[in-house]
Amino acid sequence: MEAASSQGSVRKKGAVVLRVIGLYIAIISVVYLLMGCVVFNFAHPARIFDEETRAGHEVVAGPTPWAWAAKPTYHGMFYTGKEWPFVAWAPICWGYRIIKGYAPPS
Repeated sequence: MEAASSQGSVRKKGAVVLRVIGLYIAIISVVYLLMGCVVFNFAHPARIFDEETRAGHEVVAGPTPWAWAAKPTYHGMFYTGKEWPFVAWAPICWGYRIIKGYAPPS
């Protein structure tokens, strides 16, 4: 009897631990996405220096970062695509290019 009840309590504790881990993963994911919304201005694309089009699509790094996050590298207008917001939020930039129909930088 005791073995069966202790086994049941271990399963309950395991389920609680899994729920807590899942909750932490969900919270971290939401914070990651919200921070991307704080860093980027989704109204304008971040154009890459020295790349204009590929296969008929304009080449962009992703959405334009706000000025406090990253300033354009070339001539105050263009980016390299290796600035920290484009690296830290690469999945957001990838999704932005797909949704808007832009080509990724080479």
